[in-house]
Amino acid sequence: MRVRYSQKQWVQWIDEHAKSNVSVKEFCQLHDLHVQSFYNWRAKLATRSSEAQHSQPLFVPLTLRSPSTTGRSNTVEVHMPCGAKLCVPADAIATVLHVLHQLGNKS
Repeated sequence: MRVRYSQKQWVQWIDEHAKSNVSVKEFCQLHDLHVQSFYNWRAKLATRSSEAQHSQPLFVPLTLRSPSTTGRSNTVEVHMPCGAKLCVPADAIATVLHVLHQLGNKS
């Protein structure tokens, strides 16, 4: 008879194995688990963990201000958290945003 274990149970076993000094084969024998199931769940959980780490927003809120009086009203400036500044001609902003959106979808 096939037994189904919850994701929570697999997380516990994989964490427990990581702290142990036994091989996967020995660990599975001790817990009456199939070795291939252990490897499948470990890979699945590692993928989910990786996806969770990369699930932070690709874009941050943008504040639009009134055109400046410095004569640069036809330029959009984006100040990055790292200190870099991106200046884009206002008439090209739609194209730049489209390219950034496409790049964001590839990661």
